[in-house]
Amino acid sequence: MGLRLNRDTERMVMSDMIYSAAEPAGWALINNPTDKERRFCKKQKLELIEADVFDLIGAPIAA
Repeated sequence: MGLRLNRDTERMVMSDMIYSAAEPAGWALINNPTDKERRFCKKQKLELIEADVFDLIGAPIAA
């Protein structure tokens, strides 16, 4: 979705979106996740990928 999961509102919306999803419920691409984001992903059975979009697409970082 392109946002961090460090605020209650975003986490509540994400929880509603993935309610009753299979395992893993999805993937979260978060560069340098906070402890709160790690706990949330683990609780919701989201696979946490510690990278940014440039790592994902294999592109050099824009200047």
